[in-house]
Amino acid sequence: MAMMIPPFISPNAPPGEKKLFDWLSTYGDPDWIALHDQHISSKTDREAQVDFIVIVPGMGVLVIEVKSHHSVSMSADGQWVLGQQGFSRSPDEQARTAQQIFYRRLKETVGLDTPNFPIVGTVWFTHADFPHDRIDTAKLKTLAEPLDQHSWSNPRAAILGAIEQGRSGLVENRQKGAFQWSDFNAARPNRYDIEHIKGALLPLKQHRLGQALATARIPAVVGGIGFAAPIPPPPVAPVQHDDMALASYRPARRTRRALVLLTVFAFCVVAGASMIVLAVEVALS
Repeated sequence: MAMMIPPFISPNAPPGEKKLFDWLSTYGDPDWIALHDQHISSKTDREAQVDFIVIVPGMGVLVIEVKSHHSVSMSADGQWVLGQQGFSRSPDEQARTAQQIFYRRLKETVGLDTPNFPIVGTVWFTHADFPHDRIDTAKLKTLAEPLDQHSWSNPRAAILGAIEQGRSGLVENRQKGAFQWSDFNAARPNRYDIEHIKGALLPLKQHRLGQALATARIPAVVGGIGFAAPIPPPPVAPVQHDDMALASYRPARRTRRALVLLTVFAFCVVAGASMIVLAVEVALS
């Protein structure tokens, strides 16, 4: 099963998100890490809510916008219609925006010009067929074509296929000069990238939750044979407010210890004096 952060999902979450969460937490590869219901922002963007960020070590990251509606169509004026409701903002635009904000967030926090692994956005219509005959996927803003309810026949292949499709698109755009992206490294994202992603997304007070990522496994290659190798726990950066709390806690602990020792000493003095008085009375009687 994949590692889920957080390890639970809200009972009020849409059915599509619950379905994907259940599949990832039950059948996802053990080296995968899935962050869900993440609120991210960058210096140049407003905060965006991201349904799922699936990290596949050695391959890439898939940012998923989940839609649970039972039908998908497009009106004559080009407006998306999900179920019985029309949307002026398309789901593929939502996925694309989430992907871009996540990408910029990493650049700001990690300090690299560009990551060396693909970050791909897509939409997953979990309970509906995507009308390929009526909507031109070439005009969508996402790097990968939408997934739909047919993708549940092999969700693992669907997720990996979306990342690979996005990787191909990024390479093609880079060759055209339309999008500057650094050369991809076949071994990334690795454990250090995972730590960077965790540090960029998780709130500071939840920073230590990232230690759970130490149990994740990343693919390694020895002699041409691929296997999953355990990784050691990564170092955890000190948390400023935790250190301040600890510093204020230590004097209080020393004070309590001194009071206990003083109380014991006073008791011993009183008990000793009482024994001396009793001995004198016995001797004089």
